[in-house]
Amino acid sequence: KYYEIMTSNAGEDRIRKAKVLYDYAGDEDNQLTITTGDVISLIGEVTPENWILAKSSDGLEGYIPDGYFEVMSESKTKKGPPPVPKKKKKKKAATGYIVHDDDDDDGMYWN
Repeated sequence: KYYEIMTSNAGEDRIRKAKVLYDYAGDEDNQLTITTGDVISLIGEVTPENWILAKSSDGLEGYIPDGYFEVMSESKTKKGPPPVPKKKKKKKAATGYIVHDDDDDDGMYWN
């Protein structure tokens, strides 16, 4: 199979950290060998052939199969604090009739 060689500069705007879930031994020059538990950087998006460019912690780059990693959630400190929850608006009581008993045994009257 032919894979377009991509460098990290090509996908710089879409770099995410990920944790490797399964070992993979890259057997071609453009593939990266990864080990379960490694933290890697994913560069760009998954190709139509289900590969993604990754960079190891020691700076090596290569393609790995999609699904061999789990994207780590981004640190909240990088994005700033979470948005302030919206205040709940107080609901006004429904308007309508109030039932009273006037104690004259003829029942109720409406107000």
